Amino acid sequence: MRIKFLILCSFCLFCSLLNSTIWHIKQDGTGNFTTIQEGIDASTDSDTVLVYPGTYYENLNMNEKNITLASLELTTGNPQYINSTIIDGQRLLSCIEIQDITIGATIRGFTIQNGYGTEIQGSVGGGIFIQCAENTNITNCNFYDSVATLGGAILTILSDLTLSGLKITHNSAGYGGGINIWNNNSTEFDPDNLCSIYNNNAGKGADLIAKNTGQINVVVDTFSVINPSRYFAEYDEDSSYIFDIQNNWM
Repeated sequence: MRIKFLILCSFCLFCSLLNSTIWHIKQDGTGNFTTIQEGIDASTDSDTVLVYPGTYYENLNMNEKNITLASLELTTGNPQYINSTIIDGQRLLSCIEIQDITIGATIRGFTIQNGYGTEIQGSVGGGIFIQCAENTNITNCNFYDSVATLGGAILTILSDLTLSGLKITHNSAGYGGGINIWNNNSTEFDPDNLCSIYNNNAGKGADLIAKNTGQINVVVDTFSVINPSRYFAEYDEDSSYIFDIQNNWM
């Protein structure tokens, strides 16, 4: 009986993969679309929106989109595509807004810059605003020069989030210049593909702030300092950190 169940599950997964679509985003008009948002809007669960090099001046809405949004770094493994595939928020809104993810979503292989946040009692999530998102992964992305009231680079609320291979630097906020983690179900830092979070600025939590999160294991390659004070990593009474930092920026 168990073998039959496993075979059935495998068959369903195979059919799901067959039905998924890769949407190619090319600014020269040779792909499916020339803007990323068009690809997101056309996508359905398990699809991939594959973005070719260029600077895309967009404020993306991925709400309810259980998809993979990626540069060619996903398919080639070449990290040069991270620097050459840019989502620029133009200091208008969050570069990417992602809410109500029920299956899972991945953002991979971009430079994300010049975001300003989504307006919710002040601007939140300059680079990416994440709320009520299950099984969400942000992988191999660089975050620069975004600002917000809460979470200069990333604000995450009530979500399950895994962070892998991120470089987060030179972002600013009132609270959490790099990352603001608020009431999250879980936040995991990949212990193998390490993130770096440094040289961000905020009134509280220059690099990191946590509220109502429980214990977070912060495993990173580089942080601003090797032994962070609350100036760099703020938290409330319902949150705590365990740090594993390989290098310090200052």
